[in-house]
Amino acid sequence: MGRLKIDYGIDLGTTNSAISRIEKGVSKILEIENSKTVPSVVLYDRKGRVRVGNTAKNNPNDAFFEMKREMGKKVLEKNPDAKTHDGEPITPETLSSEVLKKLVERVNDEVFKSVVITVPALFPSGATDATKRAAKLAGFDQVEILMEPVAAATTFAMENVGASGKWIVFDFGGGTFDATLLEVEEGIIKVLSSDGDNLLGGGDLDRALINEIMLPKIKENHNIDGLDESKLKHLNNSLKNEADIIKIALSFDGEYDYLSDTNQFGLDVDGNDIELEYTFNKDEVHKLFVPYYQR
Repeated sequence: MGRLKIDYGIDLGTTNSAISRIEKGVSKILEIENSKTVPSVVLYDRKGRVRVGNTAKNNPNDAFFEMKREMGKKVLEKNPDAKTHDGEPITPETLSSEVLKKLVERVNDEVFKSVVITVPALFPSGATDATKRAAKLAGFDQVEILMEPVAAATTFAMENVGASGKWIVFDFGGGTFDATLLEVEEGIIKVLSSDGDNLLGGGDLDRALINEIMLPKIKENHNIDGLDESKLKHLNNSLKNEADIIKIALSFDGEYDYLSDTNQFGLDVDGNDIELEYTFNKDEVHKLFVPYYQR
């Protein structure tokens, strides 16, 4: 017997995405490649095949990422002329649809055409509509939209039956930030107020780490000011992956001794292998991030 209600939910995130479904009355996140999340990164390889997730993330120079921030736009801001090998335009919607398809691939025991997709509390109507169109491109017939902080509050309420009061949900994601005030009484959730910033998230912390610490340290030993655009893009994209690793490491330890791999960042203007060796300190990085937390 087919499902009579929407039992699948997707978090289409800026940095990572995930899919869950109701199983025996309980929401369960489905693991993909031994992980509960999939990097929201898309790559079209040299033969035109679509790669999504870790495979794409490992090729940062050619991959597309953070398309959620551009949802609602007709073209990619950083690469407006991007096309597939078939000549089809690459847009935020088409890239998001590829991420959704990757998530759906995980479900191999049934076919479903209805889904709930979460979006930031202050997502513009154009971006919300673009999310729905991306879902249609991915093969969904029915798409319902739910605000991310409401989804978080709903989960908390389900796990704490009987809890009542006013809750503030802070959702600091990879690319967006929400703050929502909710009132919960006898399992009924009411949104009292929401605010947020659709251009504030973990990706901004990555770029701060790159621009304020990583690149200056590289410049102490390497001449990179004259690098051509493609090499500079490769360097910055590679550093972004490493910035994420550094943040995670400093979540557990006060210091992180970092040493880049050989040929990881390419060559500088003088033909030398660009290398970064530095001990990152949690207090130093925290001070760097404080303006973003205050914002």
